[in-house]
Amino acid sequence: MADLRYQRTEKLLQDTFLALLKEKPFDELTITQLARAAMVDRTTFYAHYQSLYDLAAGLVDQELAALAAALNEREALPAGQGYDYLFHRLADPVLAKADRLRLIADLPLGRQSFRPRLRELFTRAYVAATGRPADDFTIFLLVNLGLSNFDYLLTHHRAPSQADLRAALEAMRGLIG
Repeated sequence: MADLRYQRTEKLLQDTFLALLKEKPFDELTITQLARAAMVDRTTFYAHYQSLYDLAAGLVDQELAALAAALNEREALPAGQGYDYLFHRLADPVLAKADRLRLIADLPLGRQSFRPRLRELFTRAYVAATGRPADDFTIFLLVNLGLSNFDYLLTHHRAPSQADLRAALEAMRGLIG
């Protein structure tokens, strides 16, 4: 069984880190500032993480794992329900953590950043759901739709409906010709 003190301290460091991100950008934060705000010693921080980057990457991993778990429920797609079925499966987990996800999604971690990894997650989910290859243009569009829906959830605090999607597609069809 894991040490509860260790888990509490790790959660405290994570929560304090996210609170500090509301005040200043990631690249301006220091371990000393985080430790002071969390009321722990720097050595306590280093018992949990190697760096702020390590802490940030760990938060990205946690949130992507939760989203992957929601997407990985392998059930057959109901006919004509693919959009609602796949995307609305994510709505509740995303909305429950919208403020936290907004902060984590904006962390500048290069290839380990949230959005590129979310793109990979959506690609795998849509390939599995449709049976199309990952390099198919339809998959590309669906993945970008998924990313847009994610941003819409964080901004509007609700999932776009299938009617919203149809109206947007019709408007785009008019622009394309």
